[in-house]
Parts: sequence; C-alpha cells; structure tokens
Amino acid sequence: MTLNRQEKLKEIKIDQVVHRELLFNTIIKHSFPYKFVEYPELKTWINYLCPDAIMVSRNIVKADIGRVCIKKKQCLRNCLLPFFVGYA
Repeated sequence: MTLNRQEKLKEIKIDQVVHRELLFNTIIKHSFPYKFVEYPELKTWINYLCPDAIMVSRNIVKADIGRVCIKKKQCLRNCLLPFFVGYA
C-alpha cells in the first residue's frame, strides 16, 4: 500500500508476468537452483512485500527458463546461419 496525493491508501497491483520474468532472470543470472522459488524464507519475504504476489513452483520456473533458452538458441541460429551457409 502507498499513499497518493490525497493521503488515501492505494493498493499496489502486481503484474504476475513481470514477477515471473524477474524471478527467472534472477535464477539464470546467479545460477540459483530451480528450488530457489520454494525456499520458505523467500516466500515469506515476497509475501511480506506484496501479499497478492503468487509464487510459482520450480516446475513452472524450469519451463519458463527452457522457453527463454529455446528463444535465445533460435535467435543465435538465425544470426549465425548466414555466416555458415556454404561451409557445410
């Protein structure tokens, strides 16, 4: 909750898509295990910051990270393919 200009309490809405992206980007960047999202301390902290936030399971994080890896692999393949045409 925050105070707006009229000094009224205003509820902050969390975007679950952004929440998930930030979570799996953190896991990728710091090489955390997938079970990082299931740590009780992390769940308590996230719940304290925003009670509306829904923590995802490690299987969902694993699937999200897999999708990101596939997209990056496809992008790399498309970028490098013109350099290797004719060398095969």
